[in-house]
Amino acid sequence: MSTKVDSFEPVACPECLNSEFRHIAPEIDETFQSEWNGEEVVRPNDYEENVRKAIVSAYEKGVAKGLEEALFWKRKAGEEIAGIIASAVEQKRTLLASLEGAVVSLSVAIAEKVIRTEIDSNIKKVIEKQIDVCLKQLDQDVPVLLRLNPDDIHVVGELIQEQKEKYSLLNEVRLVEDRRVDRGGCILETDKGALRATISEQLNKIYEALESEYARAITEEMGSAPIDGFSD
Repeated sequence: MSTKVDSFEPVACPECLNSEFRHIAPEIDETFQSEWNGEEVVRPNDYEENVRKAIVSAYEKGVAKGLEEALFWKRKAGEEIAGIIASAVEQKRTLLASLEGAVVSLSVAIAEKVIRTEIDSNIKKVIEKQIDVCLKQLDQDVPVLLRLNPDDIHVVGELIQEQKEKYSLLNEVRLVEDRRVDRGGCILETDKGALRATISEQLNKIYEALESEYARAITEEMGSAPIDGFSD
């Protein structure tokens, strides 16, 4: 342990001893100022400087340790938050996927209701549009038979009579009742095949289009979701 030693001063003693002591006092003082029991003597200024350095060193070590722990918990929090976000995104994806069938089916059901309402209120206009769809696809084919729902036979007969020029191709076509054909639809058979314009098939196409669009929307929505955690 370092010890401060004050300079020696002569004390009262017989004159002879006092004179001798004055002679060796500087040497003793010098020796004790540089060494005490083999240990280096710490002077006041050196002691204060060492204490200051020790305090600064401890502070710097504490700050470094604190920063290290803060960065560790920051990374830990970032990882946990990223995990929570990823889980939420996946749950959202699962929920949207589970609702896909219900949403699409509901949309088609609404479309069907609108179409059925139109059929009930204006069947002639609806069946006219369906026949026009088939005739546009004829190309060089020759129509030979038109399948219709039994309740629509008389409507189409009236339509052909009213618009003979427009439907001249159907003058020689045989009208056939077929309950497999929905009201408002038709199947035009030709010498090369059949052209279909039925309500059920059109609703199926609507369903497929909505299903595809819904799946695309989910993919885009999920692709834009943030899932990254904190960065250092």
